Amino acid sequence: MFETMPIMKGARIAVETCMKTEPDETVLVVTDTRMLKIADALACAAASTGAKTTVMIMEPTKRHGDDPPKPVAEAMKVADVMLAPTCMSLTNTDARRNATKQGARIASMPGITEGMMSNGALTADYRKVASLTNRVATLVEKCSAVTISTPSGTDLTMSIKERTPLRDTGLIHKRGDFGNLPAGEVALAPVEESTNGTLVIDRLVPRWGCR
Repeated sequence: MFETMPIMKGARIAVETCMKTEPDETVLVVTDTRMLKIADALACAAASTGAKTTVMIMEPTKRHGDDPPKPVAEAMKVADVMLAPTCMSLTNTDARRNATKQGARIASMPGITEGMMSNGALTADYRKVASLTNRVATLVEKCSAVTISTPSGTDLTMSIKERTPLRDTGLIHKRGDFGNLPAGEVALAPVEESTNGTLVIDRLVPRWGCR
């Protein structure tokens, strides 16, 4: 049934291109009760590669960065590949950090939607995504300061001296790698107490995660 569903396009890209899953690997799909359809598609894609595939279902965590239940955290440490389509992000958790220390390759997929899987961001050409991400990161590495300005009046400057950007390319191929999917992000934090100027907030940002 799942093989003919539109979301299988993104599922196969995530499993085969982004994670480069091999037939002899163990794949763990960690999901919550609001993401079951997407989790099933990812599991189907993983199983079709010949990988030994397991799905673990939990209640949605309350906040981004909350750790999953202990049985999930323990299973994460022994997986070769983990995909986490969940409402709230598992990226900045002790469970993720401990699993990557053990060599797991992990893709956190908070708030992923069926649209992203069928014809949206997760159907991108990830080699092009990685190339563009790396080019932007290289430019950022050459800078010592950043200026942000908008027509509404924001005018901020901040130091990024000696800050190394995170390259979230979407290609998670090496032991201990982790990232977010759909990906395509260059991220860093400015030097503390270096930000000066005016910030104008003229939009409301809806709560990120499942509703």
